[in-house]
Amino acid sequence: MIDPKSPMPMYYQIERYIEDLINQKQLTIGDQIPSEREFTDQFHVSRMTVRQAIMNLVHSGILIRIKGKGTFVAAQEKIEKKLLWF
Repeated sequence: MIDPKSPMPMYYQIERYIEDLINQKQLTIGDQIPSEREFTDQFHVSRMTVRQAIMNLVHSGILIRIKGKGTFVAAQEKIEKKLLWF
């Protein structure tokens, strides 16, 4: 859970929390995550803190934002390419 006394930044703790939900299959591909407001109420942090955590996960490809719809768990396909050495 989130520990306000931890030296780890709150946004980072929220990122790890969301990733844990995905890894534990509580959230699967295509599921909508709770809103920023729900996270702010749950963790008693500012909306900007939650927004930073979500945007970091969006930039890393774990989440996807759809304007007017919400934020969803992205399909995380591994792309493997073999390198050809000539």
